[in-house]
Amino acid sequence: MKSCSVEGCKRKYDCNGYCHTHYYRLLRTGSVEDKPLKFGVKWSGNKREYHRIAQRIKCRLEPEKVHAYDKIRTQRYKFKRSVQNKVFQAIKYGRLEKTDCVVCGSFPSEGHHEDYHKALDVIWVCRPHHDLIHA
Repeated sequence: MKSCSVEGCKRKYDCNGYCHTHYYRLLRTGSVEDKPLKFGVKWSGNKREYHRIAQRIKCRLEPEKVHAYDKIRTQRYKFKRSVQNKVFQAIKYGRLEKTDCVVCGSFPSEGHHEDYHKALDVIWVCRPHHDLIHA
């Protein structure tokens, strides 16, 4: 059985050579040592914030891999991003209005495209219903 790579820790290996405790401490603080936060951001349990902090850690640990991945991702989703920017500009200049969720009527809502070739044909749904559409 593999054990954690932190000196003195005998817990079971979980991810990237660390036990569960040390791996998540690394993601939260930038260090496996028990010291104050390095990035000035306290993790509140928010999933998006967690992934943002994890991305910062990865950039420091393996910058060449992250850069290559971002480059591929940018090329792959270039058209999708351009459509999203068109919607943003249309809202900004008043050509398109954000409405309540078409399912439950809650606000704020997010735009969902059934077809990205119809840039301004957007369905407005709240985050939970948007997740259900993509599930």
